[in-house]
Amino acid sequence: MTTIEPAPSIANSVAPLRGSCPGHVAGPADRLSAEAAARRLLDLPMWFDSKAYVQAQRLRGALRVLAWLESSPGAGWQQRWSASGIDDGYDWLGQLTAADPRGWPINHHELRSGMNWLLLGRTINPGYGYFAHNRSQFLYEHGPAAIDAEMFDRVAERATALKVTALEHRNAVRVIARTALHTGKTIRALTATDIFEQRDWNLGHNTANKGINTAWDLLGEVGVLEVEGSLAETVRVGQRPVDELVDFYRITSPRAQEVLIRYCQERAPALDYNSLRTMIGRLVGTFWADIEAHHPGIDDLDLPDEIATAWKHRLRTCTTKRGTIRPRTSVLEILTQVRAFYLDIQEWAHADPYWVQWAVRSPVRKGDTDGIVKARQRSTAAMHQRVRERLPQLPVLVETATGHRDTCRDALDSATATRVGEVFGHDGHRYRRITAANETTGYKRGPHDVIVEETETAIRTNLSRAEDEAFWTWAIIETLRHTGVRVEELLEITHLALTSYRLPDTGELVPLLQIIPSKTDEERLLPID
Repeated sequence: MTTIEPAPSIANSVAPLRGSCPGHVAGPADRLSAEAAARRLLDLPMWFDSKAYVQAQRLRGALRVLAWLESSPGAGWQQRWSASGIDDGYDWLGQLTAADPRGWPINHHELRSGMNWLLLGRTINPGYGYFAHNRSQFLYEHGPAAIDAEMFDRVAERATALKVTALEHRNAVRVIARTALHTGKTIRALTATDIFEQRDWNLGHNTANKGINTAWDLLGEVGVLEVEGSLAETVRVGQRPVDELVDFYRITSPRAQEVLIRYCQERAPALDYNSLRTMIGRLVGTFWADIEAHHPGIDDLDLPDEIATAWKHRLRTCTTKRGTIRPRTSVLEILTQVRAFYLDIQEWAHADPYWVQWAVRSPVRKGDTDGIVKARQRSTAAMHQRVRERLPQLPVLVETATGHRDTCRDALDSATATRVGEVFGHDGHRYRRITAANETTGYKRGPHDVIVEETETAIRTNLSRAEDEAFWTWAIIETLRHTGVRVEELLEITHLALTSYRLPDTGELVPLLQIIPSKTDEERLLPID
């Protein structure tokens, strides 16, 4: 391992190197030697803000990390980093400290310090898994200065102008810093795709997307992202086309994928969206994707008897999200769907030559679906029984929702009339109002949130959020029970759905609620009180 001299000597010896590497991005640093890559850190603006022995400790740590990475396969630092598995956990610290006689605290601090400065120097672009396992505050404290201090200052100015809370601003800065460090880009070069990548990684690994919505808004405010609307509005995709729904199941056979897409497109006009998704899930996911998973390379709908029998046997059970195996309740419906798929193709082959090549015998025989009528009757009877059991509890639900709404509204009114720092009573409890800047939930951004802390338990509550949720809970229950609309129809209601009709005989004005076509494919007008 290269011996590191005291920091002043190093600073003098590498003076010609300062500024020689164009831009703090991964590319140039990836081609440097270990010593040149470590000494390149002296170009960082905050390097000399600390004492000489601290600078020497950083360089020792950086060189130790780079020397260890050299043992991993790859043509450059980034490839070696990916091969080392650092993004997956803390194992790298144990491997590096095992042969060092010094104590764990000294080793740990030196290596973590060296690693942090290598990341700030853009020598390596870490994966998002690294940030999940190595939650170093140092990167977020010094990252803005190392990445682009001017742009982070502009982000802070916009956050102040928009009344963003301190918590949300801090989370947004972390999102932006992680995105820049991961991509190796400057703030000005970030795109919406970069934000989507971090969001998708978090969703795929059950990690909270704290601050990502605020980061999206602030990057748009400073002109980095040329987008309109919030992140939630941007990612709202609505109803997906058939080919995207089929692609979700990653069918490997191009021929099978083609016929499945074309079949579903033929059926789509006669189905509502939810029914279409259910059909695709059964045909593509439960049927063909399972066939491919157990019999790779198959691309013909004409299944041998042993393959069809094995699939029908596997169909009897399913695995829950918790990993437990239980009997499948929709076996007959799935078998009927698959049989209809084959029979439709056989019928269409008489009129369209395209389907002739796919007109083969069905793996589901007529006897396999015996009992489907009784099964549907049992399902309908079970739904009706659930309604009969729950209907007597409807007044209790309505009363509870109404009472909860009134309680939350009264609490919000009492807290709003109380000055920050003062105590008030509500529903037998004592609360102290605190400022939104001290709120830790990060739910809303703005100075008008009313935050309280119970004096006995110190539990904090965002009363603005609680009242908002209580109101919309009550509104949804009232709308559903008075109109009987489906959930998907409820979600499509806007203020434009409210209309009125004046009776020609009496002149009475009748308020109406317009329900857009859904499962029945018919528009409805419902009288409302």
